[in-house]
Amino acid sequence: VTMYVRLGNLLCFAENWEEGTKNLEKATRMAPKSATIQLSLGDCHDKHAQLLSQYSQQADTSEIFRIISRAISHYQQATWLNDKLLKAHLKLGVLFAKEQRYKEAHSHSQKAVLLSSEQSDLGARKQSLALMADVLVQQGNDKAAKVYLIQLLELYSEGANAQIEPGSVATVEEKLADVLSRRNSPVAAALHMRSVIRVKNQDARTYSKFARFLFH
Repeated sequence: VTMYVRLGNLLCFAENWEEGTKNLEKATRMAPKSATIQLSLGDCHDKHAQLLSQYSQQADTSEIFRIISRAISHYQQATWLNDKLLKAHLKLGVLFAKEQRYKEAHSHSQKAVLLSSEQSDLGARKQSLALMADVLVQQGNDKAAKVYLIQLLELYSEGANAQIEPGSVATVEEKLADVLSRRNSPVAAALHMRSVIRVKNQDARTYSKFARFLFH
């Protein structure tokens, strides 16, 4: 089993999708209860779909949709086999959000937030909080999105994180500013945009948004 999994992962990494998935599918037949093999199959299809959409100008959208559907299917099987498989829940949250299936995206994102906290996985916690906030914004729930964005900012502010990832912090600050603006808190929104300006000080759009919030 291990040989097929390693070979399958290597082939997928080398963008040999057909042979990669063939080897991983052989591994699933030998170990049908392995959540990690299902996760690997999901990753292979997900990477394939991403590359098709990024680099193929004449990409067949129906083909991309078919590959994404396969990725979702394998990630779902991974969570059915192991409901504590954090990466699978996170991937499902991302893919369902892209497909505007926000109810399902919400469910898996929420699970990812919980698991990342339980497993003390800082990177996944940042991803899951950001994803949860994005999904809530799409669902029109700015009040709840604000809570997750504040949690995310607090996470970045711990230790040296803010210094290491200024661009990421600025992105969160701007999302929070947008949410606060929609919730009729323009002054608070402007304060967060000031932090964005420190990072994006050459961006005219950022100054324009700051002024709009400030003189709302």
